[in-house]
Amino acid sequence: MNIKGVGSPPVNDLKARESLKNTEKPAENPQQAKADAPATSKSGETVQLSSEAQGIRKIEQELAKLPEVDNERVAKIKQALEDGSYSVNSRSVAEKLLGLDQEF
Repeated sequence: MNIKGVGSPPVNDLKARESLKNTEKPAENPQQAKADAPATSKSGETVQLSSEAQGIRKIEQELAKLPEVDNERVAKIKQALEDGSYSVNSRSVAEKLLGLDQEF
């Protein structure tokens, strides 16, 4: 059985991370960002990103800087497993599994 997203990041997440690797760092100055927004293709056409798209790009770049693994949370869970205090909320697990089923 293949469950979407288990064992690897969702496809959209991979695409977003790949696109972030290919984007430039946004300008610190808002005026500079506006000047950098238009892009000219070989055919002479221009494309200008809306302020909303520029905001999304900036957020994606900030998210890309975050670590993929929360080491502090992993350490807490390991400790809880070792001392026997880790408990599983079966209702929450079941609800999330049903939510996955609804996505298909």
